[in-house]
Amino acid sequence: MEKFPLTQSGLQQLLAQLYQLPDSELSAEAASAAADFRKWLGEKFDLEPSQLLYLSAVSDEFIADASQQTRYFLLGRKPIELSKQEKPAARDAEEPTDKIVVVNGDKKSRYSPAEGYSEQEVLNFLILYPQAS
Repeated sequence: MEKFPLTQSGLQQLLAQLYQLPDSELSAEAASAAADFRKWLGEKFDLEPSQLLYLSAVSDEFIADASQQTRYFLLGRKPIELSKQEKPAARDAEEPTDKIVVVNGDKKSRYSPAEGYSEQEVLNFLILYPQAS
């Protein structure tokens, strides 16, 4: 499988391919994401060396949570989204840019007399760059 850019568009292209797979193959992909999320991301997305380095430093607790949520949403063929702020220019070449990654599973319920009750779950990955103080 080809690698995709780590963008909303790249993620949607990946999901389109994955969600066309038979259940057994999608289940294997979801299990792979849950078993080693860092490796799975590296296999699916074209990551820069700095992104791989950042990913290796992310806490195991965060990775475990993100991997389990990703597994759940993949198995259910549910929407997953990625929002990234523009990376600010570092104040000087020596200064690393801080990054915050948020993963949030969101469930929305809706009712209308014409359509009845429905619910939708969406998994959101958000990459933020805090303002320098």
